Amino acid sequence: MSGVVVVGAAGGCGTTTFACALALARRQSGEQVLLVDLDPHGGGPTALWGVPVTRSLDDACALGSELDAGHLAHLVHRHATAIDVMAGARDPLALVDWSADAVEAVAAYVVSRASWVVDAGHGDTALATALLRRADLAVMLAPLTGHGVRRASHVARAVQGRPAVVVATELPAGERVPQRALERAVALEVVATAPRDNRGAARVADAHPLRGRGLARAIATVQGRR
Repeated sequence: MSGVVVVGAAGGCGTTTFACALALARRQSGEQVLLVDLDPHGGGPTALWGVPVTRSLDDACALGSELDAGHLAHLVHRHATAIDVMAGARDPLALVDWSADAVEAVAAYVVSRASWVVDAGHGDTALATALLRRADLAVMLAPLTGHGVRRASHVARAVQGRPAVVVATELPAGERVPQRALERAVALEVVATAPRDNRGAARVADAHPLRGRGLARAIATVQGRR
């Protein structure tokens, strides 16, 4: 697969960590990866990895129909891992008010790359929708809680008609619903379960590839869907 869009059913379910971990795994395998931060609620790869926001999607939005590949290339930052990161917006509202021409320009630029991963937040922006249509795979993260399942049933509409799978996330304590309840609610296959993995999340925040079980196994499972 070349393009993957990661969508979270609820805040705090690990969407950004998963997207960054997937980009790290691809880079470790020798791919030149573009990681796109489309999380309008903040806390995306830009924040996690301290990517400068001196050049970000706010600037692209202002160009409207004049936006082209040259402008977009200027928004890409080379991270220390050699992963290219398109910085998220400084103002969350900047991801909302985009013209159709600008959306298509961003989508065309992203899919021109051989390998790309998008942190799409809840998948509720025009940019996320455009990239979901072009992705080889959508990965939805959903907590195994009643609230998580209800949210997942709504977010699943964004990936309808696209190749998509679910990674269930487990909280360390409290309410837990069966995996089959989640699969029924979203009509998608749960291909992996990722427990709350603080050590793994810390490795990703430090831009180190994952090892072992838990989140690492979920990433390997998604990588295997090529």
